[in-house]
This record gives sequence, C-alpha cells and structure tokens, in this order.
Amino acid sequence: MKIKWHNGLILSDELFIEQDKIAQNIRTEALSLIYAESVPCIVSIDFDQQYWAEAKLKLTHISFIDAEGNIQYYSDMHNRLNLLDLNHYDSESDLAVHVNFKHIEQTLGKDAPFQVMQLMPELGTFACPDAALSIKLIELKRNDQRIWQLTANYLANTYFVDKFLQRILLKKLNELCDEILQFINSEISYLPVSQSHIYLQLLTIKKLTFQLATLLAKIKSGQMKVTLSALYDTLYQLYIDSWLIKNAEEPSVILLDKHNIAVSFGTLIDHIQGLFSLKLTGNAYTRMLPRSDYAMIYECGLSAETQYAEAIYLIIRKQDASTYFKSEEIFVAPSSSIKRMMQLYLPGIKLKKYHGKIADQSFNKLNCEIYQLEPDHDWQTAINEEKLSVFINSPHHNLADYYLYIDIPRKFAKKQQNVASQASM
Repeated sequence: MKIKWHNGLILSDELFIEQDKIAQNIRTEALSLIYAESVPCIVSIDFDQQYWAEAKLKLTHISFIDAEGNIQYYSDMHNRLNLLDLNHYDSESDLAVHVNFKHIEQTLGKDAPFQVMQLMPELGTFACPDAALSIKLIELKRNDQRIWQLTANYLANTYFVDKFLQRILLKKLNELCDEILQFINSEISYLPVSQSHIYLQLLTIKKLTFQLATLLAKIKSGQMKVTLSALYDTLYQLYIDSWLIKNAEEPSVILLDKHNIAVSFGTLIDHIQGLFSLKLTGNAYTRMLPRSDYAMIYECGLSAETQYAEAIYLIIRKQDASTYFKSEEIFVAPSSSIKRMMQLYLPGIKLKKYHGKIADQSFNKLNCEIYQLEPDHDWQTAINEEKLSVFINSPHHNLADYYLYIDIPRKFAKKQQNVASQASM
C-alpha cells in the first residue's frame, strides 16, 4: 500500500483502514462520481453523541478526500480537536457549522527538537478566511423549544451516507416509504377484480419501496455502509419506475448535484410525492363504480347528510396521463334519470373545472382532472334517491377511476362515511 506522507501526518491504524475502504471501492461506479469539482469529499466523520445531547459538538474523527485525491485523517486520539458549544449562540437565523483546517507550527522531538507545519481541524460557525481548507458540515436552527436541530437545507458532500449529517434526509425517506406503502395498501383494498393490471403495477412499486426501506434499515442499524450515490440511485429508480407506470410522458432527468445535494434529493422526493399525491384513503372519497346495465355510467351512494355539504368535487384519476376528457363528455345527474336526460340532451348538474386543493391536499395535474359540482334541483333529487351517476361519453372511459369528494362538516360526516365505505367495497 502506498501512503502519501507529509509533515505532521500521523500514520495511524485508522488511516490505513480508511485507505483500504477506498481501495476496495476504487473500481466501482459510485467512486467515479467523486470528480474533481466535488472535493473535498468526507469519507467518514463522527461526533461524540454525549456532547450533542448538551447542545455541544465534539468531533472525534474526520477523514476526507482532498483536491489531490489523497485521504486525510484526523482524530481526537492524535489531535486535540476543539469543542463547539452551541449554547453560546443566540442567533434566530440558521447557524452553519464548518470544520476549518489551519496550518499550526509545532515543535517535535526532545533530544533534537524540530519544527513542523501541521494542518489542524477546528470547528467553527463560519468558513475561516485564513484557513487552508474549510468544509461546511451542517446547518442548524432553533425549534419551538429553543433547541438547536439540524435543517434539511444543506447536506454535506459525503462518500458514505452518514447517520448524523444526513439524519433529516433519512427521516424524510422513511416517511416517504411509509406514505407510498399506505397509499398502495389502500388502493389495493379498493381495486375491483377486473383491474388486475393495476394490481400488478402497484405490487411492482411496492417491491421497489421495500428495497429502499431495507436499504434505510441497514444504514440505521450499521449493518452496511451505503454510498450517497447508491442511495440516490435507488431512490431515482423508484421514481423512474413509478413514473413510467403512472404516466405516458417521459420522466424528468434529475441528476445528483454534488454541489447542492440537499436540492437534488429534495427535488427527487417532491417528484415522487407528486406521483402519489392522490391519497384516496379517507372515507370522504367515494369511488364511483360502473353500472352493470350501461358501461359508460358510473354511480355511487349518497346519504341524507350530503345535503349539508359545503362543496362537492368529481375527481377523475387517469391511468394514462395522455388520456384527455373534454368537459362536454362528462355528464352528472341523479341515477334514476340519467339515461333519459342523456337522450333528451338535458344539461344535468353543472360542472366547473377546479384547480385548487381539496382538504389541504394537492393533486397531480398530469394524472387528475377535478370538477366542482354546482348544486341545483338535480343534486337535491340525487340526495333524495341516495344515488348519483356520471356518464363519460368517451371511448377511454375505462382508462380512469372516478371519485366523489363531499366536503361535509364533521358533525354531519359520520353517516356519509359509512355510505362511502359501503359503496367502495
């Protein structure tokens, strides 16, 4: 093994271990992503968690790849690393923590003293202008209890995923996996037997989500070291496969920018959440099922409490983003009279295109079309009959799922939820 030595560099066991780790990965695709513009790249770092509980930062060791491709290693065992007390800072704005490496002259040797210049790391709240090298580690902000906590605005450039530096990212990814799995489990429970192709597609996404969740679990338990690039690639694969299943258009190319890692991961997570934004898990959503006597008519049950609705929405969730429904192809009316009204070209319940949120929930505009119903005497008739129908005059009617969202005040909502649950079964 070749070690590039310079004055002040201590050849410790830890340095050899870090060299071995990089050597073992030298031919991997992940290492190829560490290009010259992305250095310095942190290989490993560790803080004393006992101090962190006291709002103090104590760096126990750090190793990184410098601009020349060499591994630099510093530890509290061989170097006196300073303690950064966050309690001394009362700023309401975000606080950035840097590790600054300064040249320090030291005298070594007893019998024949000699002086060497050595780089020494020191934690600080800004990039020191006279430092030979400065690496930004984290950003902190105070929470409601005035306690310093990590923010998601910045992620350090690390070779391996670090449980401390990237703890906010790991938490968001775990929450994302939970959201997707809850969405899929709910959707599968409502799927009719005839839509087996959608069932298989959802299982494919579920498999990819489990793969990501397993990777996160291994990182948390320390069973394996995962490169930041490998974690991003796994997340990107979930995005690509989910997009291709749910959309006909080409997905966006979202590359991992080593200069802005937080934005890269954040953008990718936002795109994935957008694909699963229609969470039809609440009982306020009623699935409109096809009528056996007419293929293009879908209906759902209503309750007397529907008369207290503050707003009613028809949600068309398309299985194919390229499918388009014109407003004149959609006809809503009471179930008992919808055929007659269609034959006589009567207008039915008036619809208005809606682009806002429903119950504080945003919808993917590529996959969903939303119309707000304007209640009239036909709507009251549907309430009295406890059934509402929609006629989709399009050959693509079977390429979408239809839902009714009824915004009922909570004190009246219980009975309508029961009707919605029965209609969705």
